[in-house]
Amino acid sequence: MAEAINQVIDGYWEDKIEEREMIRLLRDILENNDSLIYKNDDFTTILRQRCGKRRLEIVSKIRQSGY
Repeated sequence: MAEAINQVIDGYWEDKIEEREMIRLLRDILENNDSLIYKNDDFTTILRQRCGKRRLEIVSKIRQSGY
């Protein structure tokens, strides 16, 4: 999951994908892999280590917007 999240966000940062596409892709990842991303309503340790704070802030904002 971390690799997929990193690829999507990095693609946006590198102007390879549009913001709407990034949001759609991240929402799909979150919807279909919730149990692999969150544990006790927080990001899993592995995800925090591999994605980093900046990327997970983006994921949190998308989650809060109600995916």
